[in-house]
Amino acid sequence: MRAGSLIVLCAIFCATFVGRAAVLAATIAGGEDTEKGVSQKRQSAQCIDGALADSIKKEIDWIQSQKADLADRKSTLEVLGRQVEKRTMQLEELNKALTARLAEEDASLDKNKAEVSAIYSQMKPAAASGIIVGMDPDFAAGLLLEMNEEYASAILATLPPDRAYAITVLMAGKAAKK
Repeated sequence: MRAGSLIVLCAIFCATFVGRAAVLAATIAGGEDTEKGVSQKRQSAQCIDGALADSIKKEIDWIQSQKADLADRKSTLEVLGRQVEKRTMQLEELNKALTARLAEEDASLDKNKAEVSAIYSQMKPAAASGIIVGMDPDFAAGLLLEMNEEYASAILATLPPDRAYAITVLMAGKAAKK
């Protein structure tokens, strides 16, 4: 009877083992819900409900809104960056045009100054100094620098001393810049 009991117990043990294996296989394979599988699903669904679920949802919503805000800011910055680059190129073109125009004006001014200087060089020093005394000192200094040194010194000699000094200082500054 002992041998018969052992065989029966072994058969029961094997049947239980095979049944348990079938339940586990079905759970792993996603097959039919077993009692234990259903209770585990219910427990996992109940783990994140209520205040915790609301908190997590709020965090997810906030993160998504931050991502959307960052994407908007990035696109806005890209648009602004392109506008800045475009404006920079326009300003560089304007700067080149203004530099060219300034060079033309300087050349024209130098030519005009040389012509005016030639006219004043034809005058007597006393007559030229009578006109130069009323001029802007900076312009007078530039005009005298264009003249022959002897004639310029003759005009300076006929100017009032304070005016001659101011023009001479400006002439020295202009000569140093050249």
